[in-house]
Amino acid sequence: MLWDDTAFGLKGYPPRRVDGFLTKTDLQWRIRSRTARKPLAETAINDSIAGRPYQERMIRSVGQQFAQMRRRSLLVMATGTGKTRTVIALADQMMRA
Repeated sequence: MLWDDTAFGLKGYPPRRVDGFLTKTDLQWRIRSRTARKPLAETAINDSIAGRPYQERMIRSVGQQFAQMRRRSLLVMATGTGKTRTVIALADQMMRA
C-alpha cells in the first residue's frame, strides 16, 4: 500500500494499492514534488488556452475538488463549449503548480 500522509501537511489521501516497487529515483522525485508543490488556487489559468469565464469556473471548481483531497473530477459541458481546451488549460495549470 502507498500511503501519502504528508500531502500539503494534511492526512487526507487514502492509502492505495501499488502494483510494484518504486525506484530510488521515483521516490526522490515524489519527495521533491511535495516541497515544490503550490496550491492550484494560487496558480494562474492560461487564458490563451481557455479564456471563457465558464471554462475558468470549471478549472477553479476542479482545483477545489483536488484541494479537498478528492482524486477524481468529472467535467460535464455541452457540445462545442471547449471541453478539450478546458482540460488542456487545467493540465497546464497543474504542471506549473
